[in-house]
Amino acid sequence: MARRLTYRALPALLAATAFLAAGGGASAVPAGGGPGPLGASSSDSAYWYYCPAGLVQTGSADSLANGRYCAFWLLRSFPLGGAGAPALNSTAVPGLDVLPVWQRTRGAGVTVAVVDTGVDRGSADLAPNLLPGTNTYDGNDNTTDAEGHGTVIASVIAAPAGNGGYVGIAPEAKILPVKALGGSSGQAWSDRAVVRGIEYAAASSAKVINLSIGGLNTPIAGIDQALAAAQRAGALVVIAAGNDGVDLDDPRYTESPDGYGRPNTLTVANFTTQDTLATDSNYGGRHVQIASLGTVLWGDYPGNATGGYLGGSSAAAAATSGVAALLFAADPSATAAEVRRAIIVGANTDVAALRGKVEANGLLSATGALAALARPDTTPPTAFQAAGPPFTFRSRGSAPVTFRWQAATDPELEGYALTVDGRTTILPPGTTTFHTALRPGVHRWRLSAYDLSGNRTTARG
Repeated sequence: MARRLTYRALPALLAATAFLAAGGGASAVPAGGGPGPLGASSSDSAYWYYCPAGLVQTGSADSLANGRYCAFWLLRSFPLGGAGAPALNSTAVPGLDVLPVWQRTRGAGVTVAVVDTGVDRGSADLAPNLLPGTNTYDGNDNTTDAEGHGTVIASVIAAPAGNGGYVGIAPEAKILPVKALGGSSGQAWSDRAVVRGIEYAAASSAKVINLSIGGLNTPIAGIDQALAAAQRAGALVVIAAGNDGVDLDDPRYTESPDGYGRPNTLTVANFTTQDTLATDSNYGGRHVQIASLGTVLWGDYPGNATGGYLGGSSAAAAATSGVAALLFAADPSATAAEVRRAIIVGANTDVAALRGKVEANGLLSATGALAALARPDTTPPTAFQAAGPPFTFRSRGSAPVTFRWQAATDPELEGYALTVDGRTTILPPGTTTFHTALRPGVHRWRLSAYDLSGNRTTARG
């Protein structure tokens, strides 16, 4: 299967004018900046925006698509389909609850790398938050976005407030554009360019690296070394789960990039305004950590004054990257593992549709994540015993070897890392045996239990 940008095929990415021409329509911003319907799309029967005090634009802004000038409904929770002013932080219908976090921080001091199709340098809206970047596809510094995908992603993450344009989730964070896809289509793939893009982002001190790119059952050569480089640099890598509608815990399917078992990666599924997991979103209680709203998000779009939108796990990952930037800004000493844990532990678990579908069993919540970040977990899993074979042993035949151990306990136990002859296998909580065939000879193994914070305990012999 081909590698791709992880967004919906229809509607994948359209200019706002095309959306409006299709009958979506827009309403004027109500006096005082209250909520109002932006219109309908093929996947949203009711689409809302909200303009906090001080962010409502005036004059000609109201004559264009109102969403361009407001923070969207995903910034808070409120009911869809009604015209009444919602109560702040209502969870009747889930939102991401970003607005209360803005009272603490809006992302200042944090750099988010967008490894994608580039970012539109001609966007007056994004310009204040856009850093110089690189083009790892062509090997130069031209980060022009010929496709549009990366620009919308960047806008959702960190479009600045108060300048007559879109407002991102972390409007004071900086965007580091890394153009890793290119060619005449703007989305031609190169494993080498993607790997180099991640490594460049890690070396450039990006605290968050957004990867809204990938493919199902299409391994990326060198991706493990790139994710390891990001881990060493202390960066959190946010990965779109993909839009194939499959369970990534099923061994038949692997979405690449795959960060399973790493303490610095978050894989994100797409949740909709219909209070359900998107039917085409990949999921998995072990391989996908969280779901975020991603149907449909608007942002800046190259060559179109009113912007564009995209939907799918690409957008869901972008929203999560924005929240991660807020957390790093709120606590500059936080590690990638601590921010990752906060996002998982702080999820809104009152969403029945996500139970068993993602590791967090819930939807991204900025307020919940901020609260969880203030309560770090520094306690490792309990001591536990390996039951056999010895940590160094000789295999005399080709019969499978069974590794056994007692279970470790930890309220946030995430799994076990079993390393045999230098090769590591990640196993889920509850596992106490593992069978594998080994060549005859001397073998060495070790086992550690790890929790959501990356705390580890090594099995005793």
